[in-house]
Amino acid sequence: MSFKLTYATMFDPPAQLHASFDAAVARALAKLGSRHALHVGGEERGTARYFVKTSPANCEQVLGEFPAAKRCGRR
Repeated sequence: MSFKLTYATMFDPPAQLHASFDAAVARALAKLGSRHALHVGGEERGTARYFVKTSPANCEQVLGEFPAAKRCGRR
């Protein structure tokens, strides 16, 4: 998309901007509640525990499950 949203254009954006936004929201909503990986040194690592993060606006809506990890001894 070559459209640039600026103060001058924000009150009359093209339909393509709305379509792109709606598609991005749909992709984000489809991932809600997913389990996310722990990445260490560019590799996915397993973990024994995960914690659930909910939306601050709606504590019943699960945003995702995230790995519980701690820092290793190396600095």
